[in-house]
Amino acid sequence: MFGSANVIAAPAGRLLVHLGRRYREDHYVREIARATGLGAGPVSEALRLLADGGHLVRAERGRNVYYRSNLGSGLVRVLKVAATLAELDELLRELAPGVRTVMLFGSCATGEDTIESDVDLCIVADDPEPVDTALARYPQAGGRPVSAIVLDPDEYLALGQRDPALADRIRQGRTAWEAYDAVQI
Repeated sequence: MFGSANVIAAPAGRLLVHLGRRYREDHYVREIARATGLGAGPVSEALRLLADGGHLVRAERGRNVYYRSNLGSGLVRVLKVAATLAELDELLRELAPGVRTVMLFGSCATGEDTIESDVDLCIVADDPEPVDTALARYPQAGGRPVSAIVLDPDEYLALGQRDPALADRIRQGRTAWEAYDAVQI
């Protein structure tokens, strides 16, 4: 069994994120090894251990063994969220000087995202122009489109009244970056 430090280290973490973003499909070992750039032997062993730990579902069909992510594993979901935040790092660093809050929301915030999911962000900034410039420079995160809602602090505070459903979705998300004096809905 993997120790806690080994689960989040490469290659195990890489395998969990890769399969987690493709959780609706079964994959065989060589396919996973090719897609992740890892050797088939280490991948096979790591997949077996991750399945034994309940993070992957293992299925045998004929002589082939297939693996699929177990989205019921909290670890899989958290690693997917962490991977998304890491993929946003360059954008967040560029945004940081003029931004009060960046919230990751939607499927990427809950770990239910797939490779087809867009990355939903709510960005609160005093001046939207530099934010728009940064978003134009970084239209994708991890190969997936970034879909951003840019609001000034007053618009952000009023969002709860104007669009309560959207405000709730954002509130249920995760803080990707926040200035010390950030506003709350």
